[in-house]
Amino acid sequence: MILVTGAAGYIGSYFIKHLTENGHTEKIKAVDNFECGHHERVNDIKIDKLDLTDIAQVQSIMKDVSIVVHCAGISSIPECEKDSQRAILANLLAVRHLLEEGAKNGLKKIIFPSSFSVYAPGQARISERSALGPYHFYGHLKLWAEMLIQSYKNSHRIDYVIFRQTNVCGKGLSHKNNVVHAMCQAVKNDHPITIYGDGRQTRNFIHIKDVVHYYRLAMKDQHQGIYNLGGHETKSINNIARLIADRGEQTMKKKVRIIHLPSDREGRELTTPDFVCDISKLINDFHYSPRHSIQDIIQEDLEA
Repeated sequence: MILVTGAAGYIGSYFIKHLTENGHTEKIKAVDNFECGHHERVNDIKIDKLDLTDIAQVQSIMKDVSIVVHCAGISSIPECEKDSQRAILANLLAVRHLLEEGAKNGLKKIIFPSSFSVYAPGQARISERSALGPYHFYGHLKLWAEMLIQSYKNSHRIDYVIFRQTNVCGKGLSHKNNVVHAMCQAVKNDHPITIYGDGRQTRNFIHIKDVVHYYRLAMKDQHQGIYNLGGHETKSINNIARLIADRGEQTMKKKVRIIHLPSDREGRELTTPDFVCDISKLINDFHYSPRHSIQDIIQEDLEA
């Protein structure tokens, strides 16, 4: 049985959709606390309400679960900083509960979405061997969760695939608040595209369709370890804004303005001015290369 946590959310719901529409026959159990996600069902899969920070509730669902795809957790960096206690419970204690009860019930593997934020900033090329050094609390929580997962591999032989994800974008069953979506929404609502700061900071983007495909491949026994999960394109925020403005002007036949405003996180949010996301290990081991471009992401969002 496959357990998908965070099943009502952006990635979790789309992953279930991907599984059910691509011939997956093993039983799927789906749970969410519904604080953010709102899907009560994806295709024929009902999503049950469950609090992963409550050990008794986790105990009630782990029987016969062979693989956990753990999409639950707080993904907002400011939210983790604002309420660190809640973030520890949701992003770390929940992982521990799943692993501990999984170990008692024969869990074989956990697939865990980590983050590029576990890496130290300022590195020109980031591979899985690059220096670690989170600069905010969210990144530390992801790194601590990685270490916890690796410890259960050593003590209980629970295999894992950890994906250090960049910026996941694209049309899912629900929208995700990210820079591309925010800029596309501005164009659609006849507002200017707003860039906070100088816009020279760079971001790597991967389409949700590629992400869920990798998740499905990761369930196979031969895939183990830590992987950078990113796309082929790394662009500055200024570049992204210009692409969205150009596409908006082409499709909607109207002038799109781009404005700059001061960042309210100036001095508190470090950015890497230029980097290369090395996904060669991912492509070599999974025999699959991300297929969707940033242009695909922009077009989908503008047409949604």
